[in-house]
Amino acid sequence: MADPKPLRYRLKVGEAATMDLTPAMSRVVDIVNASQSEVNQYDLARAVEKSQRHISDTGSPEVQVAVLTTRITRLAAHLKENHKDRHSHRGLMGLVNQRRKMMQYLKKKDLTRYSSLLKELNLRDNIK
Repeated sequence: MADPKPLRYRLKVGEAATMDLTPAMSRVVDIVNASQSEVNQYDLARAVEKSQRHISDTGSPEVQVAVLTTRITRLAAHLKENHKDRHSHRGLMGLVNQRRKMMQYLKKKDLTRYSSLLKELNLRDNIK
């Protein structure tokens, strides 16, 4: 089964159904009509949820790498359209290096967690 449609304002799918929203209001809370910052916030929250080790985990290396990967993906998409944006390119290189260091740490500490993270995020093993 596919993921249910994401909603804005931190509404869960079941909550929107129980509120008995009109079609106009359901379009308002739909993520398709959200601002870019709301979409980014939703993507980051989803990345954190997928890689958390426990319910309040926000600082483990897996979560940090997942958040960095989300930011890198978003910035890479921006740079495909704006290839002359050198300032964003510099920021992208910083994020990539930060993620590489975090993954290097995780590989050194726990190889099984590292390999499961690579599978989860669909990344290659380039760390020596």
